[in-house]
Amino acid sequence: MMMRYLLSIFAALSLAMLCASSQASDKVLAPSLEFSIKTFELPARRGKVEDVSIKTLRLVSVKGMSTKGLKRVNARLRSLEKEMLREAKLCRTSADGHPWGYEIAFEKIAVSKRYISAVFKKFMVCAGSPDIEKVALVFARSSGRWVPGVSLVKELFPPSVDVVASDWSDPERVKLDDHLTEKMIDDSKTAGIELDERCDFYLKTAYYMVWVDGQRLKFFPEFNQPMSICQKEYMIVPTADQRDF
Repeated sequence: MMMRYLLSIFAALSLAMLCASSQASDKVLAPSLEFSIKTFELPARRGKVEDVSIKTLRLVSVKGMSTKGLKRVNARLRSLEKEMLREAKLCRTSADGHPWGYEIAFEKIAVSKRYISAVFKKFMVCAGSPDIEKVALVFARSSGRWVPGVSLVKELFPPSVDVVASDWSDPERVKLDDHLTEKMIDDSKTAGIELDERCDFYLKTAYYMVWVDGQRLKFFPEFNQPMSICQKEYMIVPTADQRDF
């Protein structure tokens, strides 16, 4: 129970930090979309309380999306749920009897003209090491097709843009080229997001989770405890010659 208490404090402090840069429009959902949320608890072992909470998401209806499209979206969401469970069990194993915790919290669904993005917050304490992440899945609004991070960036920017997927634990994360990174920093500053000068190198070398939020492309960097002051939502706002989000 102590670990759950500590994890809840850790998550609350982290959430306050993450939300500092959020815009009010982020919380606006299109009236043409319905969804459901459930909580999954990992069964305890040997009578012990397990500090695991996973929010699962299912889309019920989306205006303009066929039943086949909805099935595609929900199939990928179920796959994500299984990935989360595997990660939680691995976290439990790596703790080796030490305090640990794993929480996936639903944050929002962001709807744009072409895309639907489901965003979750992830808080972990595995083997004594804290981790704060965001998990985002992006789908084509018309067909329900899952759009991985690299594909999303390549769909929205010219072929000259260089973006690569992470080759380690989370292939959904992407690394941006210098041009896109500079645009992300400039657009974020213009939007009023405070950037510490110490974050410059971190932002240029980090891998990001990426999703579409209205007319903005959002980026959330991987967790690095010494640089936690830099871990917040950043954005790119499209220019007139870019494709409509």
